[in-house]
Amino acid sequence: LTYSALIRILAQSRRFGKAWEILESMKGLGIKPQECDFHVLIKHYCEDGNYSRAIHALEAMPSYGVLPSSETYHTLLNHLIEKVEKKDMAMNVCKRMIVKFSEAGDMDNALCVFNQVKEKKLTPDVFTMNVLINGFSKESAMESALECFFDMKEMGIKPDVVTYRHIIRGLCGKGKVDDAILHLKEMKCDNIKPDITIYSILMYCFCNTGRVDEGCMFLNGILSEGGRVDTLVYSVIVSAFCKLDRLDEACVLC
Repeated sequence: LTYSALIRILAQSRRFGKAWEILESMKGLGIKPQECDFHVLIKHYCEDGNYSRAIHALEAMPSYGVLPSSETYHTLLNHLIEKVEKKDMAMNVCKRMIVKFSEAGDMDNALCVFNQVKEKKLTPDVFTMNVLINGFSKESAMESALECFFDMKEMGIKPDVVTYRHIIRGLCGKGKVDDAILHLKEMKCDNIKPDITIYSILMYCFCNTGRVDEGCMFLNGILSEGGRVDTLVYSVIVSAFCKLDRLDEACVLC
């Protein structure tokens, strides 16, 4: 018998403890399990109504070097949503997996889980969406980040200051300061107050792209609106003026 066949037989006979012992033995021997080994465990856990163990099996997969397939997610979520109507539990599973994949920089699998969320018509919270957007922004995948941003609005999830901070940081990272300014205006229209970090990101982008005068005008605009900035914002533009040998203007800001 192969390891997979043995695990399947043990799962079918509900000898789950023995199946896990096989998986641990494989790990000790440096043998990587197959995705189907966990899928069969999750399937039979669900059939027995043991959803906590099914979720544990799903979340344990990466530690064995195996990632869940869309079919495995579908099996678990289908049971949670359609068989026992535990939508909150299903969304919590997806949230934890999205966070885990995003923190590991595995945005393909994070997106795979999010697609399951949309397919099952679950409603993520703003934290989950921010994790996704931040993950894509860090990977410079701004098209995907913006798609998630638009998705959350369509789902009726209101962006917060963290959402806009991730979007603006990602756009500025690509030198798209004009697009970032549009999102700044949008967040103000939504009555979301920008924080000092957002102003610092924008100021750095203006200066880093050679648009120091526009950065200075931007700073004056912030102050005229009653906004507050810290010494970091000033230091960015002062440094930019110094690099351009415009010391008089730098001294005025000091």
